[in-house]
Amino acid sequence: MRMEDADVPRPIYDHVSELRKRLLVCLASVAVLSGLCYLFYDHILGMLVRPLGSKLIFTSPSEAFVLSFKISLLFGAILSTPIIFFEAWKFFSVVLNVGVKKRVLGYLAASALLSAGAVLFCYLVVIPAALRFLLGFGWPFMEPLISASQYFSFVITLFLSFVLAFQMPLVIIFLVRSGLVSIKTFTSKRVYVILIIFVAAAVITPSGDAFTQICLSVPLVLLFEMSILFLKLTS
Repeated sequence: MRMEDADVPRPIYDHVSELRKRLLVCLASVAVLSGLCYLFYDHILGMLVRPLGSKLIFTSPSEAFVLSFKISLLFGAILSTPIIFFEAWKFFSVVLNVGVKKRVLGYLAASALLSAGAVLFCYLVVIPAALRFLLGFGWPFMEPLISASQYFSFVITLFLSFVLAFQMPLVIIFLVRSGLVSIKTFTSKRVYVILIIFVAAAVITPSGDAFTQICLSVPLVLLFEMSILFLKLTS
């Protein structure tokens, strides 16, 4: 067997080795930033509880500790997102041409802005309003004693729902730019799209109440209309 033939598989091993190193960097960043978040856990906790305006309770000896670990890990992963995207970009960008790289970077930047807007809108508007609405159904002889785990599950699920839903404009732009769906189809089927938005909002919102669903549906309809307008202006 010639020496050249023995060297053929080496690029595959090189890619696997590079992937392993980049995954280790991502895991290390999550671990380090999660540790830093744990040091500032009280501040993170206070920020998340502020919309509620009252103290939480825990119903088992380990609940508070487990919750502090989960929140620290979650925020560590969120703060590690730029590093994770950078490592993924460095690994996959070698097979992309210049034009595709520019489009991918544009989508990533737009996704980051939409995600940040979703989190801010959810934290500043939706969560306080939803809590007032839901807690307003308590009777005079009932006092809300909200478990820490249940509250943070509600809040984090809302955040994830809004972040995911706010990516809709990118999906629409991608479908149109790829030629899979035309602008005319979206505009002629606008009523059905809006109906799908309201149904999807009812499915992904954690509380299941009409108020929270409307809080998600209305901005999604506006984002849909803005996406169509953007495509018409740039086509």
